[in-house]
Amino acid sequence: MKNRIILILKTFSAEDVRKFNKYLYSPYFNRSNKLRKLFNEIINFSPVYDSPKCNYKFLHSQVSPEKPYNSVTMRRLLADLEKLAVNFLKQQSLENDELGTHYYLRTELQSRSLTKFFEDSITEFEGKFGKENIIDENYFMNKLNLETDKLNYSYISKNISKKVNVNSLIMYLVTGSKYLFLYFVMKMVSYYLNLYSMEANFKDIQERNSLNDFLVKFFNGFDNFYLKEFLKDEQNDYFFVYDIYFNLFKAFSEKEGIEYYEKCKKLLNTYNKLFKLSEKQLLYGKLMDFWETRQRANTHDEYAQKELLKLYELVISKKYYQTENFNFLSVPLFRNIVSFAIRIRKYKWAEKFIKIYSNKLYPDFRNDLKNISFARIMLNKGQYTETLRYLSKTNPEGRSIKLDYKNLNVMVHYELGNYETVMSLLSSYRNVIRRSGIVTKENKILYRNFINYTESFIKFMNNRNKTYIDSLIHRIDKTEKVANKAWLQAKVRELASAKSKAA
Repeated sequence: MKNRIILILKTFSAEDVRKFNKYLYSPYFNRSNKLRKLFNEIINFSPVYDSPKCNYKFLHSQVSPEKPYNSVTMRRLLADLEKLAVNFLKQQSLENDELGTHYYLRTELQSRSLTKFFEDSITEFEGKFGKENIIDENYFMNKLNLETDKLNYSYISKNISKKVNVNSLIMYLVTGSKYLFLYFVMKMVSYYLNLYSMEANFKDIQERNSLNDFLVKFFNGFDNFYLKEFLKDEQNDYFFVYDIYFNLFKAFSEKEGIEYYEKCKKLLNTYNKLFKLSEKQLLYGKLMDFWETRQRANTHDEYAQKELLKLYELVISKKYYQTENFNFLSVPLFRNIVSFAIRIRKYKWAEKFIKIYSNKLYPDFRNDLKNISFARIMLNKGQYTETLRYLSKTNPEGRSIKLDYKNLNVMVHYELGNYETVMSLLSSYRNVIRRSGIVTKENKILYRNFINYTESFIKFMNNRNKTYIDSLIHRIDKTEKVANKAWLQAKVRELASAKSKAA
């Protein structure tokens, strides 16, 4: 059954299901008994919701057995359940952001002139700081909001002619400016790193250097000694937050950024207990990006290999891939780790990783990613029968592995000498790429080049022209945007070697 409510329910954990059920039984949020019944029927099909019974007619028969089937009524019920699920997610977000909700509470209390309650809210809010796992960009925004509320409250309710109150106002302004500065630094560096990642795939971004140039001038304008003094107060010293993000930016923006990477990693390992899970995921993720970019550019860089392997092992062992709301290992991280292990030929390590950590993937993707990953290892080990066996266990149309499946299918049949099959597969592959509305323009170039070069190999077998194969070697080596480049380079040189021996 295709319906938007299914997309939401697929993300629900067992705890989410329990809470949403209670939510539906609260008359403040929901008064429809049919919607309660509908949810209890749909949730029986979790987590994949692919049962033939999961359809409009069956659900209608369970919710309203006394009435004839009406598709319009059923769609309305599902739309109403979707609205409740979305509102439930809003409620969950508020509950999870306990510190952030204090801001809304203080606003309401102040508007009602509930002075004592307002002061109690501030006291409670401040008491919740100082615990571990609390720092992210919202932390500093929440602290800034607190100082602003205290400032406004003092203006309204206190005699600002008294020196003690004036001093308080000054402290609110100075402290708030520190939090604003740190929020700005974290946000801007985060934006820059996102842009950096996009540039790897989209070279034609307009004004791509403007943010980089601004941040270079911004950071170069500070004297770190005075900045450290400014960010320090009696309760906190937040210079380490600035230092982590400063070094992270410099690592990516400088040509020789390893020194800054090392400083950032050392600081992060020292202070990581103070950051929220989501922030740790972001920061360690960027450290991995730093080496992944270099390792792909130079697969023989042994230092990059060792450092990236250590980072991967740290992140998976410490579960830094998790966030407050998502406990599964992400598909991109899983794929990157497998690809890296295959590139450096650590096949046993890769197999062990897949066996253990495929179970940490979201259930919808788990089986296909596990088998496609084993198929990739078998192909690289030259075990082509095993490659086909693992491919046969995957769903060719699975959204997490569809293009991987097609690539591997082409390569394994080429290795087996099934060239007519390869040509048929390439023709089908080309049509999929042309019609796809999901594959990005840049990635389409990667796959089309792979298709065209593989097709060229078979054409060469028919004419055996030496000039043609030499030109093909040169073109593949020079092409940046091509999928499975290492495999193509190996195969074209095999063809050239075979041609030389025949001559």
